[in-house]
Amino acid sequence: MKRPLRFSRGLVRALPLVALVIVARPAHAQTVGEAVVNLFRSSKLYVDPSSRAKQQANAWRRSRPADAALMDKIANQPLTRWIGSWNVNIGKDVSDAVSRITGA
Repeated sequence: MKRPLRFSRGLVRALPLVALVIVARPAHAQTVGEAVVNLFRSSKLYVDPSSRAKQQANAWRRSRPADAALMDKIANQPLTRWIGSWNVNIGKDVSDAVSRITGA
């Protein structure tokens, strides 16, 4: 026959304290960066190959190569295309932009 487990008085007194420390320990707090998943992390933004900056860089390429190089830095940055109530036909403007970007 097995003998029942016996605990010393010191251990019995310490168990509630250990349980309190374990329960009172705060959970890992998330930072905003950990809580928000960036769905676009591996995506690249569209850079217009025929932007005005690119056209200007190409125009300066032979006569002003240093300025053309600086303009290329600007031309290689993605830009926004704002569309709103000032557009006469928003649907057509969006469709045209998507067609130009996708080459459709």
